[in-house]
Amino acid sequence: MNESYYAGVYWGPRKESSEECARRLEVLLEELQSVDPSLERWFQQGKSRAECLEAPIEPEPR
Repeated sequence: MNESYYAGVYWGPRKESSEECARRLEVLLEELQSVDPSLERWFQQGKSRAECLEAPIEPEPR
């Protein structure tokens, strides 16, 4: 089975800072690994699978 997913992020008025929101996203991505091993790695969108594999997303604190 070949499934594809899309996660969009939209930033509207919030009380928390963008840094606090980014930290919550980082925690979410880390916790998703325990749901299913296929959610361990994330990549930027590309025109092909090969192009995506060249652009991993590495959550890191700033």
